[in-house]
Amino acid sequence: MLALLGLPVPEDAEGRVLDDAFEAPPSAGSRARIPTYRDAWQPVDTVGGADVERTRQEIERLKAMGYL
Repeated sequence: MLALLGLPVPEDAEGRVLDDAFEAPPSAGSRARIPTYRDAWQPVDTVGGADVERTRQEIERLKAMGYL
């Protein structure tokens, strides 16, 4: 997915870019490597009145499921 979006792949990510899955090669940005995306997000104040604590709980739930 990162390659599809033209984003660098972190070194701590499992797997590899499946070049054969693309009709055209992924952009150069997807060939760049970064150490990690871990802890890259910053909590933001809510938009439209969403609850900050609920957002934090959802993030923890996603982490527990292995998505983050």
